[in-house]
Amino acid sequence: MITIFTHTKPFIEHFDIIQYNAIKSWRAISDDVEIIIYGDAEGSDNMAEEVNAKRVKSVPKSENGMPLLTYLFDHTKIIAQYDLLCYVNADIILPPNILNAINLIDRWSKKMIIGNRLDLDLRYKINYNDYKWWQKLFDYAIIEGEWHKKGGIDYFIFPKKLWKDMPDIYLGLPGSDNWLIWNARCRHIPVIDISNIVYAIHQNHDYSHLGDIDDSGYRIGSAEKGIKNYLSGLETAHNRQLLPKGVSMNINDATYYLSEKGPIRKKEAADIQRYLFSLIKIYPKTKFPILIIYSLLSYYIKIKKYYNNRFVLNG
Repeated sequence: MITIFTHTKPFIEHFDIIQYNAIKSWRAISDDVEIIIYGDAEGSDNMAEEVNAKRVKSVPKSENGMPLLTYLFDHTKIIAQYDLLCYVNADIILPPNILNAINLIDRWSKKMIIGNRLDLDLRYKINYNDYKWWQKLFDYAIIEGEWHKKGGIDYFIFPKKLWKDMPDIYLGLPGSDNWLIWNARCRHIPVIDISNIVYAIHQNHDYSHLGDIDDSGYRIGSAEKGIKNYLSGLETAHNRQLLPKGVSMNINDATYYLSEKGPIRKKEAADIQRYLFSLIKIYPKTKFPILIIYSLLSYYIKIKKYYNNRFVLNG
């Protein structure tokens, strides 16, 4: 089984709907799933009681009030009931089949599982008493939703002892997910993309929760100010500095993808090309020999594309 943990925003207005839908979906996976809710946001206690989740209210934060993701990872290792952990943002609806997908990946003691998401506008609370809730939501999301770019990753699944000596990383900001993938790749840990099997749904929202903090500790400012803090705030700059210059790994840098039969090594020409490019980022001293192989492969891909197009045009 698995321990799912997150940090919540205040359960107010649209974020009340979003977080209700997300956290209730985790409980719908199984009554045996352990859920841990971090932070002292308004409404978190009520949500935790409703889904029978553990609560950890005190979380270290930056001067701007941004929670420390490193603390969540370290503390969860101590208090989690299960060995397999899943950090997920509190706006992500997880599908009922996620445990079945995870069970297909049992060959490695060390692994990191990630996935893409469908972005969807959702303005109502899901009726989880309806046994068809997922099918209805999925049908709607496929029509109205949009796959997110591969740079955004909202959930990470990993064994309890995977991370050691993690630097200070701030939650929910650019750079955090990139560092996790880069570090796993540096340590030769298999990174598995389960997007082919698991359709996680992200509920769209603004960034008003990242507005500036007034003297009394409350968030103020517009959504425009929030997105500015998200993209270029002090914590975002800090996260990005943890990575070597020019490194920004994402879902495309996963080394495996999940099929219904289990993990499959990514070995298409374009995948190998991406893999070689990532090796340059991980091992800069090997840059020149890898660039030679990379260039040869790029040439091969261009030739293959040329002859494929020629075959199509000639019928």
